[in-house]
Amino acid sequence: MINLTQIALSKLFTIRLFALILFSSIASGCILPASSTSSNQANPDVTTDSELTERNIVTTSPTPPIDQAIVIESTATPTITTKNSNEPVTIVGNAKITFPLFENYLVEPYVMLEDEAGFVNRDFDFIIPPQDQVLGPLTPRGENTWDYVLHLPSLPPGILVDVDNNSQNDTGVRIFAVAVQANTIGDPFLGSDEFRGWSTVWTSARIDSENRDEIVGGKLIVWSPDNKQSFPSDFGSDKLLFTNDDPTKNIEAGYTIVNLDSNPFTFTKERISEIILYEGDVEINDLSDLSYTEAFNALWSKASIEYPFTQLKSVDWQNIYDRFAPQVTKAEASSDPQAWYLAMRNFAWSIPDGHIGLGGDDGGLFQKEAGGGAGLGMTELSDGRVLVNYVDTSGTAAKAGIKLGDEIISYNNIPIRQAIQSITPLNGPFSTDHVLKLEQYRYISRGKVGDSADIEWKDSTGIVNQATIILRSERNSLAATSLYADFDRNAPPIEYEIIDDYDIGYIRIWSLSDDLNLTFRLFRRAVQLFNDNDTTGVIIDLRHNLGGSPMGTSLASFFTQTEIEVMRGYYYSDKLKLFDTYGPPDSIEPDKNLFYEGRVAILVGPACASACENVAWVFSQLPQVTVLGHYPSNGIMGEVGRGQYKLPGDLSFQIPTGMDQDMENNIIVEGTGVVPDILIPITEANIFENRDIVLEEAIDLLSKPLVAGIIPSSSPRLLAPSLTLTAAKGNTPILEELANETPNYEMPEPGQKRVYSIPMDNSTESIWWYSWCATNKNIAYKNWSNITVNFYLNDELVSKNELYQTDGQANQEYCFYELVGLTDWPRGEHVLHTKVSFDQEINDGSTVYPIGLREFEYHVYVN
Repeated sequence: MINLTQIALSKLFTIRLFALILFSSIASGCILPASSTSSNQANPDVTTDSELTERNIVTTSPTPPIDQAIVIESTATPTITTKNSNEPVTIVGNAKITFPLFENYLVEPYVMLEDEAGFVNRDFDFIIPPQDQVLGPLTPRGENTWDYVLHLPSLPPGILVDVDNNSQNDTGVRIFAVAVQANTIGDPFLGSDEFRGWSTVWTSARIDSENRDEIVGGKLIVWSPDNKQSFPSDFGSDKLLFTNDDPTKNIEAGYTIVNLDSNPFTFTKERISEIILYEGDVEINDLSDLSYTEAFNALWSKASIEYPFTQLKSVDWQNIYDRFAPQVTKAEASSDPQAWYLAMRNFAWSIPDGHIGLGGDDGGLFQKEAGGGAGLGMTELSDGRVLVNYVDTSGTAAKAGIKLGDEIISYNNIPIRQAIQSITPLNGPFSTDHVLKLEQYRYISRGKVGDSADIEWKDSTGIVNQATIILRSERNSLAATSLYADFDRNAPPIEYEIIDDYDIGYIRIWSLSDDLNLTFRLFRRAVQLFNDNDTTGVIIDLRHNLGGSPMGTSLASFFTQTEIEVMRGYYYSDKLKLFDTYGPPDSIEPDKNLFYEGRVAILVGPACASACENVAWVFSQLPQVTVLGHYPSNGIMGEVGRGQYKLPGDLSFQIPTGMDQDMENNIIVEGTGVVPDILIPITEANIFENRDIVLEEAIDLLSKPLVAGIIPSSSPRLLAPSLTLTAAKGNTPILEELANETPNYEMPEPGQKRVYSIPMDNSTESIWWYSWCATNKNIAYKNWSNITVNFYLNDELVSKNELYQTDGQANQEYCFYELVGLTDWPRGEHVLHTKVSFDQEINDGSTVYPIGLREFEYHVYVN
């Protein structure tokens, strides 16, 4: 990855936020209308923290008793007004939204009157039903500012909660925040797969993301059915809202705006109330007004505590500070912006994490250090050879005689595989060794314009050549050898088709950061199409995807019928002084209306980065999924939403603050990538032939049954000869009748093999046989004496004693038969061979057959 711009800020929401968080939701500090886990309605009477008391939750309907201070108008649609002329009817305000891809991701944003009953009970699985959702428009106004209007219903929907701490079962109040949400799946209303819990960003409540998303300030809207209810007037000694120690005061009927930033809280009524929305922890850490030294110290102090992979990557933060603080001090003393950039770039490079990046004007530093090139690209094969895979015909490498396919021997008199080890690519850092190596091969032939390099290579005839090449100003080779060279920036987020020749569905996911609603709908439409056409499998191509929203659990919902818990997100808690996880784990929840039961192949490579890897990894947890690729994915999985910084000199910086762990507490993907189940070798043929070898391997895989390649625990049971005869008389099918292929009973030519594929969803009793017939008995006996037939079951020779053997007249011919019944097939791929050897030329009375070996091969796939 090349800093912020090349990974496109990588990951974003769903259950954990991967790039710049969008709407909050549940436990892991995630945001966006999609939390995770269970689709069941959460029980609001149960709290998740021992400090909290159970709240008396009343149903959303029927309408609770109304106090005398409220008048019910007798109209066709009853409305409620209070005698107070200042009764709130409309909420207006604005939200600061600095996330640069907000409009790309969320094309249908709005504000919602968000029921906070979930927060009252710290229920991260809390779901607001569609009928209880009150929405209002959110419109942009100027840079980073959005205005909203929200009209309050006279009788608000929602759950009544008793928060007065008087130990009595009172009617309670309804508590709301104003929060930004968006339609990402289905209709405009939020479903359980879009949002749970309570919002933690762009909300009228201020949230402490380092203390399990506690509400610590801001404003709430409280509705009371009468004048007999009470509401907290302060956080109490524990500094937590809605706990036993909260002092309370009486609240008026109707709506009241409660300001939690006052001490004690203030309670006001205004017909048109103005409430601002807080961006929360996704707000950029703005250090731009500080000096270089102050900004570096602030960044280092925060990052050294919040970075989640310190132990995984053995990061020595004090050593890092001691190395780069003097560089920053020197840059400040000389007022040198390029020295400041260089110090921060080196700081970023010191941690092997592809999600760490510096953005901004480098003052020509890249051009100075790597603007020169030879018009040359090279790659290492699986056998260790390094071949030229790109030559610019106008470059100095081509002029020296280097051609595509030539083998590079050395560079500057150092063996090439050793020479790359000293190369520091200028688009680092990197989380994985395989991505680092690919970039080292990319940058080894780059340097300052005018520099020279000695290169040794072997041409296609085997002749070794040497030349000194001069680096000229060129970037064609840099672009052509990029991991993202094949990325189509003009493509829609998803493209799909049915590969007709193979009846296999194909989905290419180009982007997870472009109109998430459209992305989800296109993916669902593709799966529905594949279901309708009963395809034999689905290929999901993730090989060129820069990331965006980690939509793995949402997209995988169409491929399971049971809920599967897959991961938890961890963030540093300032209160606990450790990395904490809370709330339900991220889960794949089955879609209620669509299920694809076929096999799935996932294609990955190093250009599958960040949220793309979330999708690949989540799918890899499904039993019917196989991952294929030449390499693992990029290997960057840290969440960077809270790690966005604005630095002096118009520089930007990002660093992960969150990590994902599987249900066994293993850090996932970071540092390894999603490793293919089938790692396809890099060969000379698949580099230079105009073929997509990875796609071909996936097609071949899905064309075979699910259990292809699985070694069964044992062979099927052979029926005794007498039972084989009984089975044959009972019309038990022969293997050819069960095969996908049309049976062909003609004798193959010598040296040829006839292959049958036989799928069995369950163990099926069947008969394995061979017969020879001739025009009369004498010829048949003579033929049979020169024919040797052997049966091999999973490479074991079947004894003749286990076969039922007979001969006799049949259809005006005389025939010999050998057969055996097979039953109790264990799961897996069974391979059966019938080898028929003609010891001499055979004449059956009508046809002459040459001497030689014929073979019949049966692949029986028992699932």
